[in-house]
Amino acid sequence: MRIFVKDKRHLLWLPIPTALLYSGLAERILLSEAKRRGATLEIEQARRILEELRRIVRRHPKLMLVDIKDRHGARVQIRL
Repeated sequence: MRIFVKDKRHLLWLPIPTALLYSGLAERILLSEAKRRGATLEIEQARRILEELRRIVRRHPKLMLVDIKDRHGARVQIRL
């Protein structure tokens, strides 16, 4: 996954390993965020969500998730 943020004075490019999707850490983060936001999510449901996300990553390795540009030239892109 790549996160790219640019404005007139700054450029930030963050490569984030996609392997994090294959770890138990992603599962714990998903469960804790769901709980924090008041949603009930079972561990099997969290695993299924991450399995589907992994499948999407394999089928569409450069899928653009976010591409935003404002009128002042700032830009944010998030790509798998």
